[in-house]
Amino acid sequence: MSLLQLEWIDLRDLALEQLRRLGPCSIDSPQSDLVKWDDAVLRFRKLRESLTATHADVELRCQVYELSAVVCAAARNMAELLKCLQQLVNSIYPAVIRQQEQQQQYSQSAAAFSEAHLQQQQDGQIAAVDQVAAALRRLHLQQQQQQHSQSVAAEEATAALQGLHLHHHQQQQQQQQ
Repeated sequence: MSLLQLEWIDLRDLALEQLRRLGPCSIDSPQSDLVKWDDAVLRFRKLRESLTATHADVELRCQVYELSAVVCAAARNMAELLKCLQQLVNSIYPAVIRQQEQQQQYSQSAAAFSEAHLQQQQDGQIAAVDQVAAALRRLHLQQQQQQHSQSVAAEEATAALQGLHLHHHQQQQQQQQ
């Protein structure tokens, strides 16, 4: 576990305890109540900056920024709250969506590979399965490098599957004749 993750766990526990104990500051809260939040707000800002600078995992950044926004709102620190919300809306949430789309695309390709592998066992279509496997390997590599050329490999896998399906369909027709 990295130092940033340890800091996150410690800070999360502190923030949740402080939220439970103190609750959010109201509009007419005295300055002494607002000061009680200063350490948590500062630690969250430093953690956010470190996570951004190290290009940390988007899920971890999302968790940190969301709780940081809650703490900033509870502390009535609108400047830090705005920074959190801007990063969440403009950067983190779109990255989460892209990551989910990539995972879904990878899952679909893995399913296509599995289907092609079963078809290969039934029909002996080694060449078509090799094409699908190669396309899947390319797709996985592209996902790791986060390139936009993932759709090319997916199209190749789809075409290979269509070819395999067509060949299987033709064999079934021949067998029926």
